Amino acid sequence: MDGYEKDQYAIEIYAHIGSLKAGQRKKIATDILKLSLIDVPNKILIVHSDVKNWLDKNSSIASAAKKHNIKIEIAIYSKTMETNIRRTQKKQDRSAVL
Repeated sequence: MDGYEKDQYAIEIYAHIGSLKAGQRKKIATDILKLSLIDVPNKILIVHSDVKNWLDKNSSIASAAKKHNIKIEIAIYSKTMETNIRRTQKKQDRSAVL
């Protein structure tokens, strides 16, 4: 859990930018499951617009979020932050091949 205040809110943040691999899609689904199990009035999943677009196309996962009152919010990154995230993702992709 990336943010939590008892009786107030629970927040998960997923910083990935771009298309999602199978494991990354599973991570999003797991984050939604975790949020659905917490009894707080405000449940929020923060994602990049690319991930939000993917969620909008995957009705079963989006439906689960909606059913459990989980708000999907779009993260807004500065240019520097977005560059750093993309650079880190490229490094992770290269290390996965080795």
